[in-house]
Amino acid sequence: MSAVELLKSGILRADEFKTLADTFKDNCTMLRLIGKYAHEQGEAANDKELIRYGKELEAYHFPYREPIEKLIDKSKRNIRLESPNPGLNIRQGAEIRDKLYYDKDFEELMEQSKDTYITITTTFGGKNEK
Repeated sequence: MSAVELLKSGILRADEFKTLADTFKDNCTMLRLIGKYAHEQGEAANDKELIRYGKELEAYHFPYREPIEKLIDKSKRNIRLESPNPGLNIRQGAEIRDKLYYDKDFEELMEQSKDTYITITTTFGGKNEK
């Protein structure tokens, strides 16, 4: 029986939800799905602990998400500063870029994002590039 069918069946006990979640600890989407069913079953059984656990899983996201998003945001700002900016001379643009690129939390973000690999696909001139 697939995990989704097992969840839909409504027969899982609270400890079985936890065991199932451990099985899918690297699958963010599946953890949120398990959380949805745990929350619903907890509501139906008036089980406050299962409701809490279900809500916790429903809100789950990978721990590297925030540092990666901050790093991407800083990189986008840095790229914009490298593009021609008619309001700044070259020296002013370089000084601002250096402050953004080397600001105090950049090193921390790099450390938190270490060993995380993402693929970015962009479109230039109608061609996809990675």
